[in-house]
Amino acid sequence: MQLSVFPTAVTIQGSTPPQEEAQKRKSEDISTEINSIPVDTTVRALVADAETAKKLANCIGTKAFNAFILESLSQSCGLFKTPKSCCLPYGALGHILKAKNPGEEESSNSISAIFTQLGNAEDGATVEKFHALLHERLTIKFAQENCRKIVEEYAAQIKAQLFPKHKLVAIRSSSNVEDLKKLSGAGLFDSILNVQSSDESVIAEALKEVWRSLYSRRAMQSRLKYKINEEKASMAILIQEMISADASFIIHTTNPVPLQK
Repeated sequence: MQLSVFPTAVTIQGSTPPQEEAQKRKSEDISTEINSIPVDTTVRALVADAETAKKLANCIGTKAFNAFILESLSQSCGLFKTPKSCCLPYGALGHILKAKNPGEEESSNSISAIFTQLGNAEDGATVEKFHALLHERLTIKFAQENCRKIVEEYAAQIKAQLFPKHKLVAIRSSSNVEDLKKLSGAGLFDSILNVQSSDESVIAEALKEVWRSLYSRRAMQSRLKYKINEEKASMAILIQEMISADASFIIHTTNPVPLQK
């Protein structure tokens, strides 16, 4: 469908064959790009410096990787400063989801079982069902004692290693399905601002909220639209010190229409 807004009217038109073909090609391009990007979920330790981040580009997402590259450039040239940062890699969430309490068994509603079923979802109604199931299971998983302890340990590391004094930090998504050449993913995932670095419980809750957003309704519908298998999606988290800026802006290095730099 195409929505057109004019000063005197709003019109809705059905997709034409050329539009449908263009959408199909875009979906294929995005799927190809995502499938071509290596994703390493084996690393689960906190990444706290640019040199380590450079070696773990396949573990932390484009957003976090670029933040560390800027940090490295600022240190080498001394012409500008960047906020203090750290990152939890893709493997951190995987570590939590795979953790089990003693005696816990797999069920048809487990995270892994839902992923297996979700790979066959081809319509919005099915994704809606799995979205509800995933959020229910994530809530249960995060509340389990062993998983809760893992999240609390990550929060303690963030506070102790990087922000021991009272600071306000941003807890930001850094997934492998955003900030790409073919798919920006803007607004699909959550970022939590003004988090008190001195309060480990607040950090832990913000981490869980960002992880949950990987399976938000809007994010899952987007992946359905572009035919991205749910098991391909991974979420790292970028933690950055917030600053009180005199000005805030975005620099575009390429014109988005003719694609001229």
